[in-house]
Amino acid sequence: MNIKGFFAIAFILYLLLLLQTNYIRIDAQQKGFQIVETGNTVEIACMEMGLEKFKAIINKNGGISEIQISGVPYTGAAGTFIWNLWDQTSNSNPIASPVIENKGEYVEARFYGKYRDSEIYVNTNYTIFKTGLIFISSVLEARRDEPTVMQTAWMIYFPTSIFVNEKAYVRFENEVREIALPVEVTRGSFYEGRDIVYWVDFSKPTEGITFINMAPGSEDWYGTTVRDERQWGFVQGYCAFFAHTSYGGGAMAMGDKRISKVALYIHGPGGYEGNREVLDLISDFAKTDVKCSKALKSYSTNTNAWKLASQAKENINSGLERLARGDIDGSKANLEDAKKLLEEIEKASGIGFETLLFPVIILILIIIVVTIIIRRRKPKK
Repeated sequence: MNIKGFFAIAFILYLLLLLQTNYIRIDAQQKGFQIVETGNTVEIACMEMGLEKFKAIINKNGGISEIQISGVPYTGAAGTFIWNLWDQTSNSNPIASPVIENKGEYVEARFYGKYRDSEIYVNTNYTIFKTGLIFISSVLEARRDEPTVMQTAWMIYFPTSIFVNEKAYVRFENEVREIALPVEVTRGSFYEGRDIVYWVDFSKPTEGITFINMAPGSEDWYGTTVRDERQWGFVQGYCAFFAHTSYGGGAMAMGDKRISKVALYIHGPGGYEGNREVLDLISDFAKTDVKCSKALKSYSTNTNAWKLASQAKENINSGLERLARGDIDGSKANLEDAKKLLEEIEKASGIGFETLLFPVIILILIIIVVTIIIRRRKPKK
């Protein structure tokens, strides 16, 4: 082979390698996640057909800076909120590097932070799926007495520039309540109370975001508030939050922990009505998970019941992951299995109580009868 032939073959091989490399790079951008780490934030973008479907911009302290849909910010800051240390995003520092894992179908991200001027630490975990479902779990922990804390919550802001003149919807047990989002600043709250709230939806005709309570009816939450945050003069947005305590009842002793389990669902057109099947399914999973957690706690010394509750928990976790991947039918099957296992526990505990109660009643009756006989046979003076 002469020198020209050698270079010709080498050049062709180089072109093939270059084209293959470029193809892989472009194909990776067509569908999947792009993760970009900057000085203060981690940007996790979900790509579809080469376009950005949505992006979560998360501060390295674990607080959300904003969530974008097709490049448009649909939320402001979100995360834990402490009165009077304020929001996690702007008022806490990262204390360790975040751990980000791209699993292909989803991204897991763990962040570690500490509120300034306090000894309150916050660990935050995110699981972000391509379907637009984001599961969030955070733990506030006081490492000294913090008596000046007024209240703690998990809060999210929705910008007025996007949602003014639109509507928000609050889902209770037996109704969905509509809130008209006003142009003018509104004092007070659109809703504030202790009723169980399953989710709060902010939507436009084309897309929206639902803020979901993943621990409804649990001891983790005290109440819910939806209000116009512009009334305080700091944020141009509406807000929703699930509070751990009443206002004025938030003082933390050393070792106290406040747990937040929430989710965000970035959905397409149709508002909450067009996405009701998924939203109701998520809430059903959340309710069942609360029952399961209570069963695990109540039956910690009952081996059989605890095993059944553990199996139910496994079904709940598997079903939620299936749902987040888009397998609705599979997730429903897991949910039904979890409910059946919890029903078995209730039946077994009921039988156990009756079985225990019956001999106790018999014993009491025997004692009464023997006492009567002894008294009758006792000789008279």
